Amino acid sequence: MNIKALFISALLLSGTAFAAPANKDTLFYCQFNNGKQVRIEQHGDKIRYRFGKNLARPELAFEQPKDQVFLNRLTPLLDNDRRGEIIEIHLRNGDVSYIAAATNIIRKTIYSLSARRSGTEPEMICKRRGAFINRDMALSLPDLLDN
Repeated sequence: MNIKALFISALLLSGTAFAAPANKDTLFYCQFNNGKQVRIEQHGDKIRYRFGKNLARPELAFEQPKDQVFLNRLTPLLDNDRRGEIIEIHLRNGDVSYIAAATNIIRKTIYSLSARRSGTEPEMICKRRGAFINRDMALSLPDLLDN
């Protein structure tokens, strides 16, 4: 095998190793520096939320009907007359509201997860590698109404 073929093979394989672990049902996925991860998936008319180090045995898991999971999409005007995009997916479990977000400002996307409860809203920023939002699937969710 020549060097060029070996190099091309290595590039192709390394790209798959670092691809987001997503499938056609994944709405949002990311990992955090503490090793925990969150995956939000659509299964038929349900949205499933899983959080923890091992998603096969998550620390927290719940399902919501798709019509009870909401989208908040903002397109702020930036200083350079360009538009950014913020896509938030809102889920509720008991008295906690979970917000998975992708904030795109000038070709840089920041993924995050926050949990709003009793006026507090701690936020965790995702690692950039492997973070994923299925934009088309997110845009098909019902719009979040003003509170």
